[in-house]
Amino acid sequence: AMERAVPAEETKARVANLRKSIRLVIFTWVNRGLFEKHKLIFTNQVCFKLMQKGALPKAEFNAEYYDYLIRAPKKLGKENPLDWLPTASWYALQKLTELQGFEKLAQDIVASPNRFKEWYGHSRPESMPLPLEWRKLDDTNPFMKLLVVRALRNDRMTAAISDYVARTLPDGRSYTECDSGKSFMDVLQASVADSSPTTPIFF
Repeated sequence: AMERAVPAEETKARVANLRKSIRLVIFTWVNRGLFEKHKLIFTNQVCFKLMQKGALPKAEFNAEYYDYLIRAPKKLGKENPLDWLPTASWYALQKLTELQGFEKLAQDIVASPNRFKEWYGHSRPESMPLPLEWRKLDDTNPFMKLLVVRALRNDRMTAAISDYVARTLPDGRSYTECDSGKSFMDVLQASVADSSPTTPIFF
């Protein structure tokens, strides 16, 4: 990692480059030892842990938001007035409106059903701006938009959270697409290059 870090004359810049390089090298080593289905989970854990520690100044950690993202709780009772929205998503939406910042979301969806239905029916809604004032979340608070996707289009969470991590981590694509464009032989050769008599490879 020290050899691969970008050189810098200033101490502060050098430390930042070393930190970035060491983080990516260690991540790559761990990532290569995981099953494919576990890689995104590990990437998420790295991102959210850094957010929790305040190491990503552009991404503020909110414990209540994080809890909702993980558990997606539901609030039963209120009848679903929207024929295009599954009942399970409606109940998840009702619980989401209890969180600060989402109080008016359900009201806006009921008041403008056609706009939200168009967003809901998109093949990749996580990449499309939300209707009305909620479109600002793309720029002001992408994590809040994650929660909307979690409530309304849970099937798109894998893509949504991968995009979020890629945007949030410094050089995030290096983490979400780690070794994705390499063949098995390329990965094996890179692993051999990283090894030494004192840094063995375990299979």
